[in-house]
Amino acid sequence: MWSLFLALKPEIITFHLRKTRSYPQDGESRYTMLVSDMQETELACDIQIIPHEALVVDAITHLTPNEIEQDLLEAGKFNKRNTDFMRQKLATQRAETQQVG
Repeated sequence: MWSLFLALKPEIITFHLRKTRSYPQDGESRYTMLVSDMQETELACDIQIIPHEALVVDAITHLTPNEIEQDLLEAGKFNKRNTDFMRQKLATQRAETQQVG
């Protein structure tokens, strides 16, 4: 069943990995740990979990501010506390970018 999911919707896994990597607090370490755990599971269970597209160098980039905002619109329906936190972090990042530029 999972192989069918990977074949039809690999972008869902890729987006989840990008979202994890983009998290403002320890996103890079969370991403590294998640991928490591997924790869260990792949070896232990002889199953592919990570889509081939996600294994390409630089495939898992950070989300853009627009992608984050769009995701917050969707996620806010289910998790208001996390959405408010992410909006605050996004506003801080935008303010810092404007000060530098």
